[in-house]
Amino acid sequence: MFVRRLWILLVLLNITVAYVINHNSTNSTDIKYSVQDTRYPIHKVNIHVTPSLTYRITCIHYLDWTERSAYEGCWDYDWKNKIAAPEQDSPDWSVGYYICGKLLSIWGSTYTYCTDKVLWWDGWKEGKYCNNLLFYYGWVWDIYLKFSYNIVYGSEACSYE
Repeated sequence: MFVRRLWILLVLLNITVAYVINHNSTNSTDIKYSVQDTRYPIHKVNIHVTPSLTYRITCIHYLDWTERSAYEGCWDYDWKNKIAAPEQDSPDWSVGYYICGKLLSIWGSTYTYCTDKVLWWDGWKEGKYCNNLLFYYGWVWDIYLKFSYNIVYGSEACSYE
């Protein structure tokens, strides 16, 4: 009888300890991380747009560690000076970005075209990302986006051909 009670007590104790360890585990999905928890090197982002006649707005989306947009900055296209957006420093929590351009159709609808994600993670520290977006018309008023980027360092300027 004593052995049976001792065995039941040990089983209950084992279940309780397992519950406490499992419940307080750092692997729990209940733990929420903030984008401010991780820091990455600062990068410069330069955006050059060759617009179509209906081009209106340039937006950059900075990505958090889950590769989701955590910040969006938008600028109206400056037709006089041909500037899509000012050169910017990336936030230190960002792992990359993507860029979107907004255009109006001849019928008044707004269309948004976005680039693929550009991730910097560990590499290209202190680089300047030179982004070139070219909007052009295809057949029957179809609009296409051609996107390319290169990375320069130091005082080297972005060049767009």
